[in-house]
Amino acid sequence: MADENKKKESRIENLSLETRRLIFWLLLIVSTVIVIMIWFFSLNLSLAIPPSEGFENQKFEKIKVDLKSFFENTNQGIEELKAGLNGNIDQALINSSSTATGSEKIIPSLPN
Repeated sequence: MADENKKKESRIENLSLETRRLIFWLLLIVSTVIVIMIWFFSLNLSLAIPPSEGFENQKFEKIKVDLKSFFENTNQGIEELKAGLNGNIDQALINSSSTATGSEKIIPSLPN
């Protein structure tokens, strides 16, 4: 019966306690190193700037340039319109402000 029990035991069970401890610690260290290497590789990938963000920055820069160009063109158009009307815009603004003061005469002021 003793022979049957020996056959059922694995190779590791036949090794001395010190050898089994050494194997345990070696496997633990190797597995820890593998996990740390995988974590470091994934960390490196997660901190890298994906190409899509660079594309988004280019789109944002283009929007800024287009918006600045729009306002410059609008300002230039207003200046041309002003010059074309020979100052009639200023007169129209004065007239609209006098109309506003005239409407104040029609609508009685409300108490505070």
